Amino acid sequence: MGFDTIPAKDLKKYSDRSLYVLVDVRQPSQYWQEHIPGAINIPYESIVFPMSGLDRRKTYVLYCDRGATSLLAARKLHEAGYNVLSIIGGLGAYQGPLAR
Repeated sequence: MGFDTIPAKDLKKYSDRSLYVLVDVRQPSQYWQEHIPGAINIPYESIVFPMSGLDRRKTYVLYCDRGATSLLAARKLHEAGYNVLSIIGGLGAYQGPLAR
């Protein structure tokens, strides 16, 4: 695979915004309904290269509804040279508060 997956319960370990960027890869309408606080939205279909605005020095922590799409996105970003992690089970596995 080339990148790691993490359980949603460990998300707090990756909250330092100087090192990590939390990315919701779902559609914007889903993101605006609810998302993990602090997450930015980059829909899976928008991940094309070159990606402007992404800092290669940071690690991107990706999630979707259940984890499958974020795995695909993580593979794309990893193959393009980005540091990535994918949350196992996606938003469905996340137990914390949600932003709306």
